Amino acid sequence: MYIIVHQQDLKNRVNGAKNWRADGEAKQKAGKIAEAIVSYRQSLKLLPDAALEEHVRMLEGKQAEAGEKKATADKLWQEGTALFNQGRPSDALTKFKESLGYYSDATRTKYVADMEARRAKAVALREEGAKLQQGNRIPEAIAKYKESLTYWPDPGLTAHIATLEKSLSGIRPPSVVSGGIDGTWEVSFNNYRGKMELQRSAGGWSGRLWLDAHQKWEQLTNISHDPGTGRVEFTRPISGATQRYSGVLSGDKVEGTFTQQNSSGKYSWWAKRTAAGAVVSTGSGSTGTSQATASAYYHVDLTPYGGKKSTPRKVKSIEVDDGSWIRLKATHEKKLRLDIPLPQPVPAGAVAVVTNLDNAHNVPDKMTTTVLTVHTTSGDRVFEFKAGVHSSEWNRGETSGATHAWPKETNIGGPRWMAVFSLPAGSVVTGLRFDHRDTDKKYYHGDAAPGFCLRGITLVRSGGTASETTGVTATAAGTAAATASINIVGRWKTETMEGGKVDDVSYTTFNRDGSYTMDVSPGELAGVAVCTVRGSYTLSGQTLTLRPSGSQCKFSDGTTRSEPVDKYDTVSGRVSGNDRSFSYQPSGANVTVRYTKQ
Repeated sequence: MYIIVHQQDLKNRVNGAKNWRADGEAKQKAGKIAEAIVSYRQSLKLLPDAALEEHVRMLEGKQAEAGEKKATADKLWQEGTALFNQGRPSDALTKFKESLGYYSDATRTKYVADMEARRAKAVALREEGAKLQQGNRIPEAIAKYKESLTYWPDPGLTAHIATLEKSLSGIRPPSVVSGGIDGTWEVSFNNYRGKMELQRSAGGWSGRLWLDAHQKWEQLTNISHDPGTGRVEFTRPISGATQRYSGVLSGDKVEGTFTQQNSSGKYSWWAKRTAAGAVVSTGSGSTGTSQATASAYYHVDLTPYGGKKSTPRKVKSIEVDDGSWIRLKATHEKKLRLDIPLPQPVPAGAVAVVTNLDNAHNVPDKMTTTVLTVHTTSGDRVFEFKAGVHSSEWNRGETSGATHAWPKETNIGGPRWMAVFSLPAGSVVTGLRFDHRDTDKKYYHGDAAPGFCLRGITLVRSGGTASETTGVTATAAGTAAATASINIVGRWKTETMEGGKVDDVSYTTFNRDGSYTMDVSPGELAGVAVCTVRGSYTLSGQTLTLRPSGSQCKFSDGTTRSEPVDKYDTVSGRVSGNDRSFSYQPSGANVTVRYTKQ
């Protein structure tokens, strides 16, 4: 009898535990985590379960973390409310948006969106008022300014309206709305934070920009400031995505909008002065060394590397000194890299390189033989030399003698070819590096590896004549923003997604030299081994190409195993996003890869 009662009691406990667990799962699915934890705990009282206990601890940890984030968000929201009540809406909005980064709900999100819309409307009305004031239509300008204040309070604008109203009574208003724009500014360009430096000189305005996400200085152009209306304008030159900014200065703050080339959108920006006075140095400000300035062409001295100087000649409108012969080769010289630091920075708009290939008869058309990295004060620019496009085997005929094409467009007479690579406006070159790639032995000419022969290098200064070589792949491994919309250099959390669900997680590091590594521990190896894939990459416009060169797996017992390159395929596809998060769609694959900056 005791046994029967005991069995029934045990059965009741098991059923009760299952019911409480099912209740907890339903509540967790509904997002009621706290209630789910209570139900799970009731289940555990009836029937111990190590896996469920671990799950509950995980939920409790997340609840505690969420509570801390909610407390931080509430504190920031209260600070924002206090700032708003003090008549500082812009500072309040910054706090509100920071609060949303810790915790958000529909009410708070809508409140912030409404504030941003009101600010944008106020800026637009203020700009209309500034144009009316420029046309001496003061009453209409005042009306626009007052309408602006109904959307966004601004003590500076209120004072300016009072001054204009006095002018209507015969009292001449001052010629300026507020102070000048010289100095250092904290900036937010569509929530990309950084700083800006502006300076006025006899020749006009000069300035530069530093965005924290890009970690480099950028020169600004077409800078103007109308002291009568407070209007500020400038251009941020970006290849294929140039941005034009406009705004209105009030006190020590500028608010406005900007547009981007090839985009129909309009984005908000603001700048807050942190220091007054002249701060901008000439050039990039990245070096104190004087820049080389002379003729339209700068011939890189190759004599320290085994080259020789000859009499410069002009080919295809560019002056070259191509008397050198420096070979990079896996066999013979057994040298694949050449570093060339310049004795002084050189402003340049393009780099022209004269080369030929050696023992490259079997190299296929458009195969990358060598990678050129141009070091500049604003980051590295990376370019690829392709057989049959930028150079060719020297010992061949125009129609035969090699697998790859004889590139007529880049030939400059005899067995020499000149590739011209364009640099972003304002580039200041500090050095160059050539990385020649060894090939599979099937492309060797007998026992000789294909070689890359450097004959001469010319830096074409801005204003000099240079036409970029057709077919140039201008990847920006260190500064993708200069040639594409995304700078991918750095470490990224990499999530492979299929059917909208994350199927695998790894970590990828894109290096400035065009190489990459990906640390990945697939599900079946989790806790057993960590594998690292290595290779090279190029980013041309919106197209990212990954070329794995092999992998190595390290197991928990300390042993390693390597996989050869033929285990992996080259992958290419389009990217979209920004410098903090972007997605990658490999061609021919039913997956999407999501990258998040770490």
